[in-house]
Amino acid sequence: MSRSRLTTNRANEQLSTGPRTEEGKKRSSLNAFRHGLTGQIVIHTPDQQAFQKHCDAIRESLAAVGALETTLAQSIAEDYWRLNRARALENSIFTLGLQDHSDLAAGNPEVDAAFAQGRTRIEQARNLQLLTTYEQRIRRSSKRTQPSFEGSKPRAKRCRASGRESPPPRPARRIRRPARPQL
Repeated sequence: MSRSRLTTNRANEQLSTGPRTEEGKKRSSLNAFRHGLTGQIVIHTPDQQAFQKHCDAIRESLAAVGALETTLAQSIAEDYWRLNRARALENSIFTLGLQDHSDLAAGNPEVDAAFAQGRTRIEQARNLQLLTTYEQRIRRSSKRTQPSFEGSKPRAKRCRASGRESPPPRPARRIRRPARPQL
């Protein structure tokens, strides 16, 4: 980088102070947020109640008892939330594609929709492939969690029968290693 370019960048840097209003700060805090399918679930204020209602309903339907079951049920609920979000994003991509390509007038609404859908699929191939990849990962995560939850049920049932609230931790399994050869 040349000296003059570096000097210009430094001068411009002094003029950029970032967002000043609360609305601007709130908006800029979401700059890195893309789709909410990976990583930690970040719920924005309008979706918070829907997310909480969704999780409560799943935990209730799974009849989670104790800390382990509640944690596993929450994990299952979050996986289903992400799957629903992936479907909603895919539907949005195709809806926007239908709007963007509505100028293709073949005279038949079904043919027009098929052309628009094909064009959208071509233009959004990368995003659709990423959605599919994320969805597969979420499904695998869910398939791993559900057997753990179902496996905890018999132990929890025995504990409730004996009057305890949650099952005691399972004893750690001791791994026997072969003895090292003497040198």
